[in-house]
Order: sequence, then structure tokens, then C-alpha cells
Amino acid sequence: IRSKAIKARDWPAYYDHVQYMDRMYSDFFQMMSGLIKRYDPKARVGAEGSSAGELEQTVEKLEFWGPYRSLITDELLRNLDPNKVRGTWWGGYFDNLRDGFPVQQWEYLLTGTLNADQWFSLHPGSSQGAFGGDFKFAPYVAKMMPYLKTIRRGMAQSFQATPFRDDGFAMYMSYASGHASTLDDAYPPADGIGALVRFCYRKGYGVKMITPRTLKKLDTTKVLFLSGASALSDAEVAALRAWQKKGGLLVADCEPGVLDGFLAKRKEAPLKGLWTPYKWDSSDAELSAFLTKKGIV
Repeated sequence: IRSKAIKARDWPAYYDHVQYMDRMYSDFFQMMSGLIKRYDPKARVGAEGSSAGELEQTVEKLEFWGPYRSLITDELLRNLDPNKVRGTWWGGYFDNLRDGFPVQQWEYLLTGTLNADQWFSLHPGSSQGAFGGDFKFAPYVAKMMPYLKTIRRGMAQSFQATPFRDDGFAMYMSYASGHASTLDDAYPPADGIGALVRFCYRKGYGVKMITPRTLKKLDTTKVLFLSGASALSDAEVAALRAWQKKGGLLVADCEPGVLDGFLAKRKEAPLKGLWTPYKWDSSDAELSAFLTKKGIV
């Protein structure tokens, strides 16, 4: 179905199928959660090492989620529910740092993207797990344990319980736009969002993300970055227009909303003239100056 739709450049048909598959995927998790809780009502059900599809929809009624590591997905998950158990698959693969110091775990703690570290072993004796054939910890794990205890029994709990500061600017996450960018020459949202997330890490700003389901967050937002937001529904456009009329500043790196929420092409761009084009080089100072000038930070 998808291949035929792509060949015919029938983007709505393609996205219909994507949404259908995403719904089946999320419904499966909800069904399994219900079955497990039938026997263990207090169970915290989720999954690890899985691609979420439409993340917001998939994790809505789950208690934890532990995807493969992703700069943007980890931040989006924190924004959706900071109190959910959020981990990441770790403990395997040869390219992980094995010098005994948990660099990756410290990074998670300092950025606040995750609040749990889920460690998995494939099987005894596996060179990618945590245990040897005699069920003893692998040497690199034994070296790491003291550092992990320092994190766990030290500042980790305080860090995790501290809410993020709202600096007044946010990034817009458009799932539809992400798919649209794979079909044509549209600018991938992840390119701009990833750069903004790293900018926030370097400068100490809170990473705030807004989705079509969390548009209420616009009430406490002064500047909204639309990165690769080529597909916006009528409801999203109306919300952004209303917010902009109240003084909100839209900043975009491409013409937003040229496609609607079904990926059908619009006759004209719905936000034309309402957004501010902005492009900064690799200098953090330039973006910081822009935000300061707008009275944000």
C-alpha cells in the first residue's frame, strides 16, 4: 500500500496507512497492559528497545517506556510525562564505552532526559551482556558499579525531582511533518530540533516541546520554533494563528503548513506572513542574542 501511494505521490493515502499501523501498534500495547493488570493490578507496564510509532499515542496509558537512545525522542518523552518511568536500552553493543566510567548515565542525569537506566543481559557468557558464563559481573561492569552507586545514592534523586525551568520558548513537534519530509524534498524537522536541543544543553536552557495534543502549553510560551513543520492540521493552524495574535512569535525554517494534517497539499500556505524567518550559523551567541532581544532569556 505504501509503495503504491509513494509511487503515485498520493501522500494522504500513504499517511492513512501510517496512522492505521500506528494505531494497531499502540492498541496492542494497551491490550497487553490490560491483560497483565488483570492478574497484577499494580504492575507498571511498558516496553523497552522499541520504536514507538506515534510516541504520544503509544505511551499514553503505559507506566514506562524505554526506547533505543534518541536525542529528540528522549526529550519528547520527558515533555509528555516527566513523572513516567523513562529509561533507555543499555548494556549491550560493542560500541558502548567500556572503560568503567558511566559517561552515558551521567549525561542522562545532567540533561534530565531519563530517570531510569534499564540494563539488559542477552545470556550468560555473551560479550554484550553484563554477566560472564559463571554469572559473575563482567569486569567492565564491576569497574562501573562504584560510580553507578554514587549516582544512584547521591544527587540523582534530587536532580530527577527538580522540575525544568520554562524559559519561554519551545519547539514544535509535528509527527505528520516528520513523515512528510521522507516523501519529498521537505526539510526534516529533526535537523532543526536536534540543533535546538543541543543549544539548550550547552546554554543551560530548559528544553520545552509542544505537540498537537499539548497546544495548551502555548499559553506560557513567547517564541515557538517551527522546524520543518510542512504539515499542519486545520486545528493546529487555528491555534497558532490565535496565539500569534496574542503576541506569540513564530519562528520557522521553511514555509509551515503547505500540507494539511492528512498530508494533502493546500492551495496556499496558511501561515504566510505570520512567521519570522530566521537562520543562525553555528554560533550559540547569535541565537542567544536573538532570544534576549525578544525578551525571552
